[in-house]
Amino acid sequence: MNARKLARTRRPVNPRGSLVAYELLDAHFDQFSFRGKMTDTFAVGSTVYFPVVQECANGAERWIEIPAEGQDPHELEGPAPGVEITEPGHSH
Repeated sequence: MNARKLARTRRPVNPRGSLVAYELLDAHFDQFSFRGKMTDTFAVGSTVYFPVVQECANGAERWIEIPAEGQDPHELEGPAPGVEITEPGHSH
């Protein structure tokens, strides 16, 4: 697995990476996000999914299920978050 930890420096992460990991002490709260650029590899109208596993001291939450073609993601027990690919916007 080609993976790399992401620091809070907002530096680029290897585009072929398959894991982004954040660490936080149990006594703290924070929001975690990542940014990426979609290329024309993804077809307009398709959805790109990002399976997520949240590991805590008491266990883990796994949002890793990707719906089958035509399946409603709300039917899944642990649906992965997804981004629908749309036409590019116009820039000036």
